[in-house]
Amino acid sequence: MHPIKTSLSIVTDFISEEHAEKMVNLMSVAQGNGTLGNISWEEAPTKLRNGAPYYAAVLSDTPKQLEYNEGYTVNYPEETELWDLTNACIESISERIKNTFQVNKLTLMSSLLRWGGVGARILPHQDGPMFHNGEWIDIDFSCLIVLNGGFEGGALRFEELGLSWQPIPRSAVFLSNTSTKIMVHEVEKVTSGQRFSLNTFFRAG
Repeated sequence: MHPIKTSLSIVTDFISEEHAEKMVNLMSVAQGNGTLGNISWEEAPTKLRNGAPYYAAVLSDTPKQLEYNEGYTVNYPEETELWDLTNACIESISERIKNTFQVNKLTLMSSLLRWGGVGARILPHQDGPMFHNGEWIDIDFSCLIVLNGGFEGGALRFEELGLSWQPIPRSAVFLSNTSTKIMVHEVEKVTSGQRFSLNTFFRAG
C-alpha cells in the first residue's frame, strides 16, 4: 500500500436523521450509567509551536474522564439497539475509507460514544499514536460523526491548520494519517445544550 496522505474531509448527511435521533435517545437514557470509554488523553512530551501542550491517546483499563465539567466518553452496551446502530455507522465509515483510499483491510482500534454538556471540552490532541500495553500504535484513519444539533460551542478546531468548524448535525469528519502533528485538534467548550458524537479509530491492515 502507498503511504497514506494526510487529509481532512467533511461529509454532510452521512447518516439518516432517524438513525441519529435513535442513537441520541438511547445515549440519553444511558447517561451516567455507561462505563467510561477505553481511551484517555495524556499530555504528550512535545509541544505545539505556540508552547501549548497537546495530548496523545492512551488505551487504558482505567481511563480518565476526557472532558472537564460535564461530559463523558462511554463504552456502549453490547447486544442492544444502540450497539447495532453504532456498528452500522462503523460499517459505513469503514467502507468509505476503503473506497476513498483504496485500502483492502481496516482494523478498528476503538469506537466511542461521547456526550458533553455545558463546559465540556477536549484539549488539543492528535488521534494517535495510541499507547497500549507498552507499545505505541499508529492510527491511520479516524472519523467523528456529530449526531445532533441544538447546542452552541463545541467547535472542532485544528491548531496547525488554522481551521475551526462548527459541527453540522449528522455530518462526518474524516481524518487520514492522524498520527501526525498537523492533525492536532481540540473540541472547544460547549456553551449550551448537549453535544453527542461517535468517534472511531482505525489502522490500515
